[in-house]
Amino acid sequence: VLDNEICGMALRMVRGVEARGERLAGDLYGDIYAGDHFLTSDETLRWFREEVYPAGPTVDRDAYDNWVRRGKKSAWDRARLEVARILGSHTVEPLPDDRLAALEEVMKADARRMGFDLPSLDQGATHARHAQ
Repeated sequence: VLDNEICGMALRMVRGVEARGERLAGDLYGDIYAGDHFLTSDETLRWFREEVYPAGPTVDRDAYDNWVRRGKKSAWDRARLEVARILGSHTVEPLPDDRLAALEEVMKADARRMGFDLPSLDQGATHARHAQ
């Protein structure tokens, strides 16, 4: 969960900032000096969702005092809570037989390429289905 957040932030940074819109950021300075605010400008509001990475529950961007008041949970603590939430609410649907067979073929081909032989998944899949 924590790695997912870090990768998401890294991918967002690698993408960079795209120059778009009718006005360049420099054009906004005149508006700001006239009393407007950058965060409420039409350009900022238009592109905000695409330019800011929406961090998940493992990232705490709140003020220090609020973090202390809420128990000083580390990113690791928040990640463990998120894993528990996901595992407690997620239901895994079994793969249809055709997709399971295709997945097995991909796995076997990759294993053969590396010099390994995988046993058939039929026994494990049959056992798992009967256990439900």
